[in-house]
Amino acid sequence: MDIKKLLGMRPKEQTAAAIRAAITNAEQGKAAALARAAELEGGRGKLLLTGDAKEVEASERELTEARMEAERCDVMAQALQAPLAEAVLREKAAEFADLERQAAQQVEGFVTWWRSRYGELASEIRDGARMEKAANDSINRLYHLSNQHPEAFAASGVTIPKAPNEHLRPGYSGNNVAGMSDMIRLPPVSGRPGMTSEEDPMLWPERSV
Repeated sequence: MDIKKLLGMRPKEQTAAAIRAAITNAEQGKAAALARAAELEGGRGKLLLTGDAKEVEASERELTEARMEAERCDVMAQALQAPLAEAVLREKAAEFADLERQAAQQVEGFVTWWRSRYGELASEIRDGARMEKAANDSINRLYHLSNQHPEAFAASGVTIPKAPNEHLRPGYSGNNVAGMSDMIRLPPVSGRPGMTSEEDPMLWPERSV
């Protein structure tokens, strides 16, 4: 390997990735040079016994160059360790700064959403739950009246409507226990059931009836 090719192994950028690539190239160059040197050393004795002067000199010169190439590649790989550590430190520091900016923006976005939208959305869900409660109250009153006045109920030709949960989850065994509103749970971001205080004014801007 001539000196220009060796210097061509220098990292093209001062990034950790580029420096690691340069170290890998230097280590591979060292391994190849050592393999070539071992090959030449293995045939050195035979060449000294059978080769002419030019062949011996050429082999000795190639062996010296292979050893020098391995040594240079090793020196380059070692010399790149300090720049690699600096690049890793610099890039990690930049990663911290980027994450800090990202977190700050996300916090601001969530706080803004909570202050501007959560109360309205929570109230809308509450109002929807009240609609189901009103429907179930009317259905329960119908059942109660039908039991109190069965003849009038039969004469009316009225059919008691299905409860909202029977429309939304027909045949579900728990329908006679709880309505849809009883099952309202916002899915936790963590994927684990959460516990919230029913008295927390931040979570319940207006108490449900």
